[in-house]
Amino acid sequence: FQYEKVKVPAVTDLRLIAEACEVSVEKIKDLNPELLRWCTPPDCQDYEIRIPFGKKELFLENFQALPSQERFQFKTHVVKKGDTLGGIAKLYKVDLQPILELNRLKRSSLLTIGMNLIIPLPKDVRGVGLPQRKIERASPPLKSQEIIYIVREGDTLWDIAQRYHVTAEEIRSWNSLNGGDRIYPSERLKLKVGGVRSSALN
Repeated sequence: FQYEKVKVPAVTDLRLIAEACEVSVEKIKDLNPELLRWCTPPDCQDYEIRIPFGKKELFLENFQALPSQERFQFKTHVVKKGDTLGGIAKLYKVDLQPILELNRLKRSSLLTIGMNLIIPLPKDVRGVGLPQRKIERASPPLKSQEIIYIVREGDTLWDIAQRYHVTAEEIRSWNSLNGGDRIYPSERLKLKVGGVRSSALN
């Protein structure tokens, strides 16, 4: 693929980059296979990312017009008794890995009461002058059930998780996905939807 490079801040949402380039998020992922999650690395303030050739001027125009608060949002979580890393990730509906990296933790790290954790909260992508992509939420069934979801072009684990009221971490677990967040069109994913989770989130 032909590409150009641009610099973006740490923890920039890949969907935002795709919207600013007016291409699919899969195109951005294909050009940057080292990125296995939905954002750029948290430990690199000026990350050089590859975008399709000929899109640099369009990207800069759209991206620079966005207020910084539209790009990403962080929240501080004060650890309470009984908190776990997995539970905190589910509470904020985010993947666990960015929390670990932002706070320099491992999955085996012990939390202490009163500890402050930085939580990355993805924002809805709002491309300047572009139609905003709305995520359609499926109506949750009354009873918990297992379904098979066929991946469509442009889908991400985050999109699917939001649509079915689950987390990306759960989807990876149910499908034994060991390659990060990469999924492909026509791929079949097992989802467990409904029951207490769906009714609680409605």
